[in-house]
Amino acid sequence: MGPPNQLFHYTSQEGILGITRSKSIWATKIQFLNDRSEFFDAFEYARSELKSHASEANDAATSRLVDHAIQQLECFEALNVFVASFSEVPDLLSQWRGYSKNSVGYCLGFDAEMLKSTAEAGDFRLGRCVYEHQPKRDYIRQILAKHWARFAEARGKPDFDFFICRDEFSEAFCRDVIDIAPLWKSASFQEEREWRLVSPLIATNNSRCDFRNGKHSLIPYYSLELKPARDGAYFALVLVGPTREPSLAAKAVTSLFSRYGVKARGVRASKIPFREV
Repeated sequence: MGPPNQLFHYTSQEGILGITRSKSIWATKIQFLNDRSEFFDAFEYARSELKSHASEANDAATSRLVDHAIQQLECFEALNVFVASFSEVPDLLSQWRGYSKNSVGYCLGFDAEMLKSTAEAGDFRLGRCVYEHQPKRDYIRQILAKHWARFAEARGKPDFDFFICRDEFSEAFCRDVIDIAPLWKSASFQEEREWRLVSPLIATNNSRCDFRNGKHSLIPYYSLELKPARDGAYFALVLVGPTREPSLAAKAVTSLFSRYGVKARGVRASKIPFREV
């Protein structure tokens, strides 16, 4: 199933300034997300299924194959993969709570077709997040079965070389895990109905990689150039989060876009009432 017509990126004041000035979306290195543990969960599922498979097979070659694949998974966990998050839902209270703690937050609405073009131009991909336990487990089992069948077929040939086939198995299996891992999320966040732009593996010295301030450390990000829609718009809609001065805040965003030549089809305040704590 494809994405809806529009997807929404929630961000802070720092975020909207950076996106507008650079005409780029900042994709965060996945190990630095607030919910990064969900990314590592995919590797735990993979390790569990590999160990289970080795236990069922109960032979030395399978055990050595699995041990090598698990070692390779540990290497893949540290690779440079960047993601930018979007929600199907605009004006979502839980998101405003996350992005409006210390100042006003913003919800940037993008045409899905524009995001697809942006992804294609940057060699990224746009994917829907997976929340449920069983589809995650099924996916790992399917890719393990696929690669195990290839290994078993090669093992039956007279020119079989264990070490070559072991390396091919580990590489292919790990790449399939890294392909889905950035899209895994906890079921407790299902209301967000999240989609993500996911990068390929990025070299650490890539010129589009940089760092921004974080609460506990510097945060690596990749600046992905946005491709405007056919009418020249970068944003289909911009919502200003709950604030004491909604009209003034909306006018400031309009002025910001005018200053940097960024077109938005509409800018308005959130319908969720502001409450100062």
